[in-house]
Amino acid sequence: MDIPRSEHPRPDFYRPQWQNLNGVWEFEFHGTYPLGELDVKRHPKFSREIIVPFPYQSTLSGIGNPGIFPCIWYRRYFDLPETWEQQRVILHFGAVDYQAWVWLNGRLLGTHRGGHVPFSFDTTDFLKPKTNELVVKVFDPLDIDQPRGKQSWGDPTVCWYTQTTGIWQTVWLEAVPENYLQSCRILSDLDDGSVTIFVRPTAPCPHLTIQAEALYEGKSIGTIRRQATYPLTQLRITLEDVFPWTPETPNLYDLKLSLCEGDTVVDSVTTYFGMRKVSLSRASVLLNNTPYYQRLVLDQGFWPDGLYTAPTDEVLKADIEWAKKMGFNGCRKHQKVEDPRFLYWADKLGFLVWGEFPANYEHSLNGEAKLLPEWQAAMERDINHACIIAWTPFNESWGLKEVRQNPDTQRWLKDVVQMTRLIDPTRLVIDNDGWEHVESDIYGYHDYTPGEAIVKNCRDLLARARQEPDAGQAKPNSGREMMAEGVKMPNMPIMNTEFGGIGFVAGETHTDAWGYANLPETTKAFQQRYEATFDAIFRLSELCGYVYTQLTDVEQEINGLLTAEREPKFDVDWLKRVNEGYPQKR
Repeated sequence: MDIPRSEHPRPDFYRPQWQNLNGVWEFEFHGTYPLGELDVKRHPKFSREIIVPFPYQSTLSGIGNPGIFPCIWYRRYFDLPETWEQQRVILHFGAVDYQAWVWLNGRLLGTHRGGHVPFSFDTTDFLKPKTNELVVKVFDPLDIDQPRGKQSWGDPTVCWYTQTTGIWQTVWLEAVPENYLQSCRILSDLDDGSVTIFVRPTAPCPHLTIQAEALYEGKSIGTIRRQATYPLTQLRITLEDVFPWTPETPNLYDLKLSLCEGDTVVDSVTTYFGMRKVSLSRASVLLNNTPYYQRLVLDQGFWPDGLYTAPTDEVLKADIEWAKKMGFNGCRKHQKVEDPRFLYWADKLGFLVWGEFPANYEHSLNGEAKLLPEWQAAMERDINHACIIAWTPFNESWGLKEVRQNPDTQRWLKDVVQMTRLIDPTRLVIDNDGWEHVESDIYGYHDYTPGEAIVKNCRDLLARARQEPDAGQAKPNSGREMMAEGVKMPNMPIMNTEFGGIGFVAGETHTDAWGYANLPETTKAFQQRYEATFDAIFRLSELCGYVYTQLTDVEQEINGLLTAEREPKFDVDWLKRVNEGYPQKR
């Protein structure tokens, strides 16, 4: 069979010498026979097969069993290209949900905890000249303090969906020299037309140099070379020409990083960047120093046949193209650390993204220990993408049950916000999207009330948040307040970051279907409600943008503008005309 998801998984950090390990692997549910670390060696073949990188619950995996099996096993064999001799070989996992143990030729390479972020091992000292055996054990419990986002604990219900367990992103090998470039951080400065690159070599190598070359449309527009310093080498390029990145003009620069010994290139990586600046001015979000109205759509990144895993790279690109055709200029990627290929296409096509972390559902010391390192790893993976303009560590007080009144929970939320800003001071931070904010750059609220009532709900909500006298008492349908108790909202940008959610399936009856409020029975009834809801949103000049729920149907939740199979339910040109309206001046 052809290798599924055969494209390079990280175009933001590309080397030509790599080998894709997706495809058919041996597979076992724990309990089929008593598998343990030593028992694996006694069984020459597991009893099932699975197609990686699709989770066993998905039909694309070849198994399609939605049952809950917390412990599973994988095995596959591979040979290395002869050209990889005398090089180190790194084994990469894009994401494995939740905890993984990895053995190569019977020896433990290591473990990793965190279901949404990448990890890797240097396999060089464990490899054989010929066939190599790779075994992976995964443990994915139902602990409520484990980050899981919208994955259900049992059967899918309301707006929680089928679980994803195990390998769900590409597994690959990469050949590198003894000393190589491990990572980079790219900081573009639009105001002075420069880019600063922090490059991390794997070890001290003062006899080597690092070179950075920026190119635009194939033309070299800036080069610098410096002696390699450890742990970071800093390089700065002043660009000859500056072409800003926006959703309307997604200009990107190529960047070639080289580790050199004299004139010989020891290691080389290609990446890219956009010249893009995000900032605030009172109640406005600025993109490249200009107020920019965000027309975002909620996108949950679920697929009917692959669940967390997109069937192909092309459909990731197509989701963005559909959203742009509908008049949206970005998305709030909801409760998922998305496949890096999606972010690559968002960079290329021009599509804003809010990076949001999957929630856990209990605040405890153990929960903090699980959430914080994985959130940091998610930001570090995606920090160079021009498309990402905001980070959202929490949503609707999930995992922050007592944040409305509890000072300790409020301090924890502030700590996460401060950590997020320390890691990345160049983007906005939304502390707890939806309600009960403590410290945020955008104050987002959720209101699925249909039509005209949205206007009064918003204005009364804001008046109470600002602690104005004689504030009205109208509330969003959630009944929750904008701010945690004792916190007054400053003069900062405001957005309705979830609204609409109008469920609709033409010509069918779905007894198990779910959407917000009553489902309209005809296309005309849907259009009337949709237009009335957007008319109310655009009457709110207080808002600097919106997030409509949602791009696609997800399992039983049928409030997408596309079906789960990515077919449009409505005339796309009509959607574009409605979505691209402008706020009215008061």
